[in-house]
Amino acid sequence: MQIAPILWNMFLAAVPIPLGYALAAVLRREERWIGAWWLPAAFWIVFLPNSAYLTTGWRHFLEGVGAYEQAFIIHGYLSSFQRLIPVMAACLAYTSFGFLSLVLATRPVERLAREWGAPLRLLTGPFFILVAAGVFLGLRLRFNSWDLAIRPFSVAAEAFRTFREPGGVGVILSLALFLGLGYLIADIWVDGFLARRARWAGGRGRAPEAPPAPLTEARENA
Repeated sequence: MQIAPILWNMFLAAVPIPLGYALAAVLRREERWIGAWWLPAAFWIVFLPNSAYLTTGWRHFLEGVGAYEQAFIIHGYLSSFQRLIPVMAACLAYTSFGFLSLVLATRPVERLAREWGAPLRLLTGPFFILVAAGVFLGLRLRFNSWDLAIRPFSVAAEAFRTFREPGGVGVILSLALFLGLGYLIADIWVDGFLARRARWAGGRGRAPEAPPAPLTEARENA
């Protein structure tokens, strides 16, 4: 397992998080339709598939299942299973980091859109299809985010050609559904974490409650 590409992909997955907050901050200004909101918006849209790209990390684990089946035969079950556990844990952490980055990068923009009364139910499907298309172009055609700036016409042509293929459309729609379900689970987890953190913070600042009166004292007062 090579660490350098993993760390690089995790860095790229985290880039959309500050871009999302920057985009929301720019759009909150009164002159949002006049200012340079399009610049963080463009970077946010272009880099957002990098977060979702990590959610496909489980495919490396599935590709290595055959090798581990051979290892079961050669080295024995216990030894091979011990080697498999760290790979499973790393794959789970890698994929979870992708979903977490996708949620954290999208939440500030989603919150602002909700405040403006945008039809989020109508925009959710196209949003995940767009992100899934970016992931698919990276997986199949090996395009990177900066390819859109360096050779935009090539990326657009390949994307148009992909959408014309029935197989490509099916993969993108399936990937969009997978991203949507994973996003929902990660979003619920983030809400629970924030609620628990607020509860902990409120408990620290709250005055200690008086201990309950002893049972004998309660009976005498009664």
